[in-house]
Amino acid sequence: MPNVATHPPRSPGRKAEIKVPIESSRGEIPFTTLEIAHTWNRDVLYHTDYQPNFLAFQPLPTDTAGKLAKNIADEVIPGRKREKEEVTLDYLRKLRSMYSDMVEGRGRRDVPTALLRQLMASIDKVYAQLVKKAVKSSDKDILRELIDFADQDALVKQMIKKSTKLDELKELLPKVAADHNMRIRDQLDEGGVRRMSSQKRASNASLLMALKKEKTDGWKHITFNPETGRLNLLTELAFQKTPDLYTKSKPSAEWMEPDLAKEVLSEVVKVWEIFKFDLDVVQVHKTPPPVEGVNASEHEEWLITLAKSRAKKLKEELGNLGIPRENMSAKVEKVDGSAVMQYCQFSMKWQHIRFSSQHMIVTTKKDVAWEKRLYSYERHDAPEATFADPELAKGVCKEVITISKYYNCDVEVVIHNTQTKKAVDDEHKYWINDLFENRAEKFKDELVDSGLEDSKADCAVINEEELQALEYDIPKDGSAGCHFVLHTEDRSDSAANGQSGDDRGLPDHQVEVTGAGPFEFNGIYRPAGMLNDKPKYRHEKGGKPTICFHKDGFWYLCFNHNIKQSFYKSRDLDGPEPYKHTITDNSGLIPMVKVLQGGRSSSNSLKSAKSFTPGQSALSKGPSMLRQGSRNSVSFNLDHD
Repeated sequence: MPNVATHPPRSPGRKAEIKVPIESSRGEIPFTTLEIAHTWNRDVLYHTDYQPNFLAFQPLPTDTAGKLAKNIADEVIPGRKREKEEVTLDYLRKLRSMYSDMVEGRGRRDVPTALLRQLMASIDKVYAQLVKKAVKSSDKDILRELIDFADQDALVKQMIKKSTKLDELKELLPKVAADHNMRIRDQLDEGGVRRMSSQKRASNASLLMALKKEKTDGWKHITFNPETGRLNLLTELAFQKTPDLYTKSKPSAEWMEPDLAKEVLSEVVKVWEIFKFDLDVVQVHKTPPPVEGVNASEHEEWLITLAKSRAKKLKEELGNLGIPRENMSAKVEKVDGSAVMQYCQFSMKWQHIRFSSQHMIVTTKKDVAWEKRLYSYERHDAPEATFADPELAKGVCKEVITISKYYNCDVEVVIHNTQTKKAVDDEHKYWINDLFENRAEKFKDELVDSGLEDSKADCAVINEEELQALEYDIPKDGSAGCHFVLHTEDRSDSAANGQSGDDRGLPDHQVEVTGAGPFEFNGIYRPAGMLNDKPKYRHEKGGKPTICFHKDGFWYLCFNHNIKQSFYKSRDLDGPEPYKHTITDNSGLIPMVKVLQGGRSSSNSLKSAKSFTPGQSALSKGPSMLRQGSRNSVSFNLDHD
C-alpha cells in the first residue's frame, strides 16, 4: 500500500493539481503533480523508490554519537578549526557537561575511548589554568569557587589530581585572600600617592589649579584664609604604601619623605604661632570611583581606619614641631571628591573684629568710641582724639595686626566721616575735619604701639559720599565708625603720586604768636576757614583765641573772630608793621607774629584709593576721595551746644 503521508493515492482520471505539504525543520516540500521532478530537504529527509514514478520520504536517523564526538573533538583536539572560547569557569563547566553526556550514553553511543581521555585531560588542563590565573590576580572569589567545584564533584576531583593538589590549594587560599585585600585597598586608597608602584602624588595638578588664586606670597606649601580658618596643604604629604601595610588589620602611617613632611608642617606651625587658635588636623578620605569586580563597601571600615592613622601621624608631627597637643584634634573627613587630601581647620574666634578675605578689609564688632569734644560759640575744645575705651582699641589693633602678619602687608585705618553736613559754619566744618584727622592719626599710632611697623601703618578719612560708594558690605550710615584695609600690593608710589597742599584752598602753613600780653594768645594757630577772602586762624588748643582779617583792612587777634573782643591789630599778618593795642586796659606787651611755612602738617591727598582687593578700586566709581590725613571728613560722637 502506498504511504498516503508521502503521496496521494492512485486514482484513474486524476487530472487536478494536488499539493501534499510535508513539513520539516527547514521548510516544506511542495508537490504539484506526480509526474514532475520533486525537491526535498536532504538534511532531514531521505527517499526510497516505492513504485515507478513514485517516491516515499522518511526522516533521516539522527547520528547523536557522531555529533557529540564532533563537538568534543572541536574542543579538545589541537588544530581543529573552531572559534576559541575564553578559559573561564563557565567553560570548565561546559567540558564537564560533555563528559556527563558521554558517560550517560556510553551503552548506546559509539564514542571513541581516546576522545574520552582527551576530554578528561582538557578538564585537568583548564582547571590548572584557572587556578594559576586566580592566584596571579589574587582573585580569592574565583579560587574559592574552583575549590568548591572540585570538592562537590568526585569525578572532577579525580581528573585534576595530575596537575593540582587540592589540599595545597586550600592552604593557599588565605594568602590569596590577603593579597586580594592588599590590591583592592591599594586601588581604593586615595591618600598619599596613587599606587604602591607610583611616586606621583595623588592630586598635585588639580590641587594647584584649584588653589592658585588663594596662594599668598611668602608661603610655599600652604594657603590659609583667616576669615574661614581653612589651611590647605599645597604640597600633599605622601605616606608609605607597602604590601605589609595593606594586609594589616590596623594600618599604620609612615612618611614617604620625612624631611619634606617636616618642611611642610613647619609652615603650619608658623601660622599657629601667629594666630594661637585651636585647630583640627584633617585627613580626607575620598570615596573611590567604581571599579569593576570590586566591592568598596567591604573595605570601607579599613580605609577609614587608615585615614585616622594618617591624621594622627599629622597631629603627632605638629606636636613634635611645637604646637601643644591639647590644642589639636585629629579627624577624618569623608568626601566624594577633593583636590586636597590634608588640611587644618582653625577655630577663628575673633573677639573684636570681622575679616573679609574677598575685599581684604577688617571691621569692628563693636564701635570704637571716642571722648567727646565740645564746639560752641563760647568754647571750642581742641580737636584732640582720645579713646573712650583704650582697652577695646588696643584689642582691635592687636587682632588686625595678627592678620597682617600672615599677609606681611600694610594696614590702613579708614575713619568714616558722616558729620560734615551738620557743621554750623565753615570753621565748625574745619574743626570737625581736624578732629577726625586726629582720630585717624591716633588709631594709626595705636597700631604702631601695638606692634605694627611704622612703615606699614597708614590712615585716611573718607566722607559720606565715599562711604556710600564703597563696594564691600559695611554700614553706610557711619555707624561702623571705621574699618581697616590690608594692602598686599606695593604702595610705595602713593606718596609720590599725591598732591601737596590743602584741598580746601587753605594755606599750607601755621602762625606762631609770641610775646602777647594775654598769655592765652601765645602759641600756634592753624587755618580755620576763610573770612573776607583771607584765611582765618584759631589756636591749635581750641578755645577762643583767633586771628582774622576784617573789612577795614586790619588783622586782629581777638576772641572767636569777633573784632569787638579784639586785643591787637596790624596791617600785616606777620609784619613789618607791628601789632598795636585795641584796648586801653593792656599789659603793654606787643606780640610777634610769625608765619611758619610748611609748619602745618601737610596732608598729601591720595589721587586714587588703593585696592582693598589687589587690582580693584576701593571705590566702585569715580576717582577716590580718600585723603591721607586730609580734612575733608567728619567724625562721630560729637558733642555740640
